[in-house]
Amino acid sequence: MEPHPVLCFDEATSEYVLGARGQCPAGATFVDIPSGEVKDVMSAELRFYLPWSLGLVAFFDAGQVWGTPDDVDLGELEYTVGPGLRYFSIIGPIRADLGILVSDPDDVTLSFHLSLGQAF
Repeated sequence: MEPHPVLCFDEATSEYVLGARGQCPAGATFVDIPSGEVKDVMSAELRFYLPWSLGLVAFFDAGQVWGTPDDVDLGELEYTVGPGLRYFSIIGPIRADLGILVSDPDDVTLSFHLSLGQAF
């Protein structure tokens, strides 16, 4: 079984590259991506069905990842709210969502997601 690819940073080009077989290419350094053993994820969605196979949604998401159970602090949860549009096609719903990260009122961040299939 081959090792998974690793994420590396190439100093010369200032770009992220994938390393093969667990090794970074020459001139690139390994990027340590923090991971965790504990996660908390919550979601709620209000759905409004419209004519012509369309739907509108309003959603709320909250979540965070912590390294160990001792690190858990629910005060660190990130919160996202936003609207979404659905088209119910024959291959499944096509979803377009605009997420608004509202955890820090001084640094509101927008994120657009386009996907196929049910959210949950």
